[in-house]
Amino acid sequence: MYCGEKCRQKSWKLWHQFECPVATKLRNFSNFNLLSTPRLFLYGLSLFDDNLAELKRFCEANEGAELNRFELDYSNLDRRELFRILHNTVTRRDPIGELNGYLEEKLISYGYFLVFQANPL
Repeated sequence: MYCGEKCRQKSWKLWHQFECPVATKLRNFSNFNLLSTPRLFLYGLSLFDDNLAELKRFCEANEGAELNRFELDYSNLDRRELFRILHNTVTRRDPIGELNGYLEEKLISYGYFLVFQANPL
């Protein structure tokens, strides 16, 4: 559901055109909240006109930057600045389930890889 046609078109351009063909397949081995990882990647890729080398350079140059998402000017949003913050967001982890979570993430990542390989963008 979108607030309007403009938002729907923007969502399609940024990530949905890529995730729509594979979303039902990804749902078979993970829940939908885990789609945020490939969505973040696709969002970043769209910022650099699908140029993976440019995206990689940007991520490497901004790795570990300490940024505050609450200081962004959302009325005049710079999408690259937002991506820089999202890219550097630290996930919360439960120390007790750390190993199990890590193994689960690796398995899900490999599953995503297989699905995207079988369904080229």
